[in-house]
Amino acid sequence: MSDEEYFPSDEDFDSWDEAKEAAAVAEIASGFGVRHVVGDSTYFAKTSTGNVYKLPLKISISTFERLTDDAGDPIDAIKGLLREFAPDCYEPLLDEPIQVVSALLVDFMKVVGKTQGVELGE
Repeated sequence: MSDEEYFPSDEDFDSWDEAKEAAAVAEIASGFGVRHVVGDSTYFAKTSTGNVYKLPLKISISTFERLTDDAGDPIDAIKGLLREFAPDCYEPLLDEPIQVVSALLVDFMKVVGKTQGVELGE
């Protein structure tokens, strides 16, 4: 790998197409995975950066609404949940790539749906 920072040439711009974009995006996206385990009514997620986050799977509607109503976007929602239930996990979250945080939220909500006996999208 070169120590020089990549900067596209005119040729790169002229030859850029959907196939090149798909390959570049797939390469980047492959580094943003989230794995999880569930135990003691708690969701534990390990991100591609190695950080582990925990969120309760038993949250009342009023608590969830209180923590997410002022959230401007899904990222703010997960930040609110972590601040409330896992404050020690909050600071590391701020250094995660936005794609990791988004994947964490999507994965958490899928597990929440499964605990209700409902799969998202069904």
